[in-house]
Amino acid sequence: MLEAREIKQRILREIPSLLPNLIVGKIEVNKRFYGKIFDLAFRIKTQNRRERFLVCEIKQFLQPRMAREASARFKEKITNLDRVYPVLITTFLGERTREIFKKEGIGYLDLAGNCFLKFNNIYIEKIVNKNPFVEEK
Repeated sequence: MLEAREIKQRILREIPSLLPNLIVGKIEVNKRFYGKIFDLAFRIKTQNRRERFLVCEIKQFLQPRMAREASARFKEKITNLDRVYPVLITTFLGERTREIFKKEGIGYLDLAGNCFLKFNNIYIEKIVNKNPFVEEK
């Protein structure tokens, strides 16, 4: 299983390929934003110049039972922050976990290529059902 530090390093390299139709601004690590610290933060722009500031939390592992708690804590953390969009990042998100985040209004990215961003008139979703990080026993 990848450690959070390894996930962060890989996601920093892979964000442009995970979000190919967006212009990704400078990615800031451990970004302090209105007194709160986020693992990553960056601006994205669409081809028609719509812009959004993404604040990201990296989790080493997320199962459905953990997803509800993680999304509640994340939503609480961004309360009163205008014009930000929360994104959870991990190695792989299964179908049930992805559905929880979508229902909660939280975006996600994973190293397998799953992606969901929905705000304003932006809707991006990519689904990869095979987990490339399954450990053989």
